[in-house]
Amino acid sequence: MNRVDQKVLSSYRMLLRHYYEIGVGAKSRFYGVEITDGLIDTIQNRYLKLGGRMKDLDTFDAEFDESE
Repeated sequence: MNRVDQKVLSSYRMLLRHYYEIGVGAKSRFYGVEITDGLIDTIQNRYLKLGGRMKDLDTFDAEFDESE
């Protein structure tokens, strides 16, 4: 997998984590849209088609760390 593919998967993984944490009906702080089941399904399906694995959702990428 090339670096671009890894970045895309990482972005989708972090979006899924965010959406699962804030829940359906909340507003995304990244895009300002309401989180819906359909939105989560779309992102999740794309993530899986690109080779992502659901068990990897627990992995946190340092580039998305906002604690600093």
